Amino acid sequence: SGKTYDSAQNRQLETPNYAIRQAVLFCNDKVRTKDNILFCPIYMLMFLNNEKIVLGTYKLDLSGLESRI
Repeated sequence: SGKTYDSAQNRQLETPNYAIRQAVLFCNDKVRTKDNILFCPIYMLMFLNNEKIVLGTYKLDLSGLESRI
C-alpha cells in the first residue's frame, strides 16, 4: 500500500468478518501508535514470541528493550 500503511490496515480492522481488535504493522518507520495499530520498525520482527500461537496470533515481546530517553 505504499507509504500509507495505515489506510490498508484500517480497512482490514474495520471489516466485521475479520474481528481484529488490534494490529501490529511492521514498516520502515519508527515505533508509534495510531488508533489501535502499533507501528514497529521491521527489525523488531526478531522480538516476536511465537510460543503461544492461538489461531495465528503472535505476542510481541519488547521486555528486553531498555528506555533511552
